[in-house]
Amino acid sequence: MLRHLVYRYLFKDAAISFLAVFLVLALIMVGGVFVRLLGRVANGSIDADLLLPFLTWGTLQSLSTLVAVSMFLGILFSLGGMFRGNEIYALRSAGLSDWQLLTPYAWLGAMTAAGLLVMTFWVQPMAEQHIKALRAEAVHKMNLAGITPGRFVTFPGSSRVVFAERAGDNEDQLARIFLFEELPESMRVVAAARADQLTISEYEGDYLELTDGRLFQGRPDGDRFTRGVFGKMGFRLPSPDQNPLVADIDMMSVSALLEKGQPPHLAELHWRLSFPVSILVLAILAVALSYSGPRQGRFGSLGIAILVYIFYANLLGLGKDMIEKGATPGWLGLWWVHALFFFAAVAILLRQNLVLRRFFARRGKTTEGATRP
Repeated sequence: MLRHLVYRYLFKDAAISFLAVFLVLALIMVGGVFVRLLGRVANGSIDADLLLPFLTWGTLQSLSTLVAVSMFLGILFSLGGMFRGNEIYALRSAGLSDWQLLTPYAWLGAMTAAGLLVMTFWVQPMAEQHIKALRAEAVHKMNLAGITPGRFVTFPGSSRVVFAERAGDNEDQLARIFLFEELPESMRVVAAARADQLTISEYEGDYLELTDGRLFQGRPDGDRFTRGVFGKMGFRLPSPDQNPLVADIDMMSVSALLEKGQPPHLAELHWRLSFPVSILVLAILAVALSYSGPRQGRFGSLGIAILVYIFYANLLGLGKDMIEKGATPGWLGLWWVHALFFFAAVAILLRQNLVLRRFFARRGKTTEGATRP
């Protein structure tokens, strides 16, 4: 009964630290994403109506990494406080070993891993689908009404920069427009009296028609430019990225990834699985790396723990690239990375148990000798 009370106390304290770290990191991340999206709304890259959907689905897209970091730091902060208050030493002197100490944190890691499994295999692919749809809608809405007169605007998905001096007679028209475009071996500058957006259903796209303008084209490092005059000139407005391997693989279901079975698909499958598996490994690592001596600060091992996490995350990314390139067999996946850090954590726990046993054994002998008449 007493052991269950201790487990409940440790679990509750770690869960509170986990939630506190998660809220702080989520606030920082959402604030950064909001500022970037607000800047894109200000320069006309996306419509203001798409700000909240982009923020919502973009946050869900990055939630897995945030949860993993928060749980790792939450356990470290919780145990760091207990080391500072000598609670851990009291529990260990009462016979609680590192393996028993690991039990509540393993339960916390297992519950978090179950949630991340749902997140990475179902919620995040759905978020990717919504993000792609929102990008397509943003490009579709990137018409002349989205170009603010007096400001430079870059069309998404292209190297064209547009500047309009003033608005036209309607929302699909601008007056005195300047367009700059980088070509493979030259650059082009176009100045026109008017610009109109046209939708041509036959070609399934929107076009920008320039009227009564002049064109200058040449090399930036050269001294000769070609000059031309035109009555009307048009070009197709940018459309969403249509690269199926890059754009669609993040949105594929687990069954579709298994059916394809190519190295990029297997890499994506192992990458999704790595988040819930790494949560379990990180829970053990946090307990192993949280040890601090009586004279150390509350977070004596925090710096080393953060470096270990960074190394773990980068090694997972490297392992994913190796699977995509075929350097690692699909059956091995990223399991070798998880196994490396799991056995490292177990080795640290074994060493700590041995050191603590010797410490308490010496302390017991010293106490016995001091009380002997």
